[in-house]
Order: sequence, then C-alpha cells, then structure tokens
Amino acid sequence: MSRDIIIISSKDDKPAALELMEILASTYDHKCTIWTPTHFLDNEAQISSHQATICVGGPSVNSISKQYIGVCKALENDGETFVYIGFRKAVIYGYSSKRSTKTAVKVFIEHYLAEFLEEISD
Repeated sequence: MSRDIIIISSKDDKPAALELMEILASTYDHKCTIWTPTHFLDNEAQISSHQATICVGGPSVNSISKQYIGVCKALENDGETFVYIGFRKAVIYGYSSKRSTKTAVKVFIEHYLAEFLEEISD
C-alpha cells in the first residue's frame, strides 16, 4: 500500500497541516501533499477510496471534513478538540480558531497518529 497521504486543509489551517506534514515526513517517512477542499473535490473521481487522507479543519471551513465525520469514529470530542479516524481517513480540528486546530493537531500527533498509521498500513 502506498505511503502517500493527502492532507486536506483550508488556507487558514495550512500552518497546522504543514506541521503535521513535517512530522509524517521526517519521523514516519510518509510522503504528503496538502490540497484545498476545492482541489480535492475537483479530483475526487480519480482518487482511490483507499487513499489515506487527513482533513485538518472543521466542517465549517473544510467540506471534506463534514463528509468524513459521518463515517469515521470519534476518538476525541471534548468540546474543544475533535479527532475522528476510520476507513483510512482522519479529521482533526479545534472548536473555534486556527489556534485550537493547531492544538488538535498536536493531540492527534501525540495520541492518535500511531493508530492512524497502523490502520493505513494494512
């Protein structure tokens, strides 16, 4: 299975997405690309349903997050930090700001990234 991961992020959450991409590349040797939700939608027909994908940013700023929340399992949902994983997909966001999304990405890296990488290695 490919070690490539698509990270879908709005412009506002790109710094958090870049942080995640750096960790995935330097620590876990995964190749990542960052796409906007619009770019993903424009290319969705060509993307395998088995493609590992991480959405950074909540459903109000990332339409793909909204789709994936419905099929992924909530692992963290304390009202401030939200992490969903399932079917080779992940959704990560904070409640109300870019800063809270950056915090959610840190929580994902520290507590859930290993589980996600194990899931996509199958």
